[in-house]
Amino acid sequence: MVYIPGISSPVSTDFFLAVGATEFDFGLLCGVPMIMLSLQFLGAFAANYTKKRKPWFMVSVILSRLMYLPVAFLPLLFPNLGSRTTMKILITLISLSGAMVNFTGPMWSSWMADVSPHRVLNTYWGTRQRWMSVVSMTASLVIAASAWFAQTVPITVLFPIMVTVAVTAGVTDILLFLWIKEPPNTIVRDTSIVQTFMAPFRHPEYRTFLAYSCAWSASTMFAAAFMLPYTLKVLGMRKDLATLIWCVGGIGVAMSAKQWGRIADKHGQKPVLAFCTYFKFLVVIVFLLVTKTSAVWLLPLAFLFDGTWNTGNGIATNGYMMKLTPKENRSMFFAAQSGITGICGGLSAIASGWLLQSYSWFELHAFGRTWINYHIIFLMSLFMRIGCIAFVPYIREPKSSSTTRILDEALDVWPMNVLRFPIDLYRKHLGNGNRSNND
Repeated sequence: MVYIPGISSPVSTDFFLAVGATEFDFGLLCGVPMIMLSLQFLGAFAANYTKKRKPWFMVSVILSRLMYLPVAFLPLLFPNLGSRTTMKILITLISLSGAMVNFTGPMWSSWMADVSPHRVLNTYWGTRQRWMSVVSMTASLVIAASAWFAQTVPITVLFPIMVTVAVTAGVTDILLFLWIKEPPNTIVRDTSIVQTFMAPFRHPEYRTFLAYSCAWSASTMFAAAFMLPYTLKVLGMRKDLATLIWCVGGIGVAMSAKQWGRIADKHGQKPVLAFCTYFKFLVVIVFLLVTKTSAVWLLPLAFLFDGTWNTGNGIATNGYMMKLTPKENRSMFFAAQSGITGICGGLSAIASGWLLQSYSWFELHAFGRTWINYHIIFLMSLFMRIGCIAFVPYIREPKSSSTTRILDEALDVWPMNVLRFPIDLYRKHLGNGNRSNND
């Protein structure tokens, strides 16, 4: 949680803009590493034939994180390469980093599923998510303060310093796994490669979840990949202020994660997935309507609620995979979810980047404001996210509650309980008064 903000904050976006990244480059920077999630299938096959997952995981992820050092230092050490050559090298290095970390993704997931307590799994991961978010917000605040105090420092100098700290923390993080035990891995024998690969798609409940996950990933990444570039490039927001605003989503994560975990353990994963999907389109409406003057107060509010819905979806997704997958060949089930959805999200981001660059000329004056190419992808993502709701009824999970049954509990999740304050006030005071009069 120190490593991730260090390599993917608004400072990094500003760095790529300074190097000469185009909209299509941003689509590649976001999309290609996601497509590399397809290597999780290879990692899942490897996990079925290895007794020890820990060494593979540790070596691969450490190498992956070290790859960001040449990414950060290349423009500083070789300033005369040219923007096109530099961006090609940076995209290649980041893609290789994504390939290495995704290869061992199923190994880590199946390992963690073996050591996590299933009875309270969602509550456990919700609590974990809360503290991860607190650390991430703290790291982001430090990055924002550093960016503010170092406004006169060239971004090609500031970013390498931040990445050096981030990579140091990231490597230390993986070394801590030396003290985490690894139960014996369940190896699948006497099963063909085709049977191993097709198992998640033949599972009656899991394949409906995969269809939903693909729709969710494609619909969200179509716009999400360009929200930060839009904020910096079009809205003209300072990178330190943008970092602070992006931190607000972490507040929603920290305050809601444990509650979502408890609801998912009590009622199942499907109703939580459904509830969070119903509201996911709202953040895109905010980006369609936000202006330079309203961004400072409107974006934090949007990210606060969006972080809550992302957290609920993430916890329910994790719980669905860990609870409904068989122990045998479990790594392939994880790979199917991450790999297929990653490909869908990656292709969606690349297509969105191509669309942005192709319609860079677009400008329409209507309703008292100017609409540009970014608004096209935000509008398209809006309809894609609404369409994603249609996949929810097809998710199959035995013994899960209906969405309406968890409605009251879901509205108690912070910060959504703020929205029901008028209703609670009515119930507490006016409702009691009416009952007294009737009596």
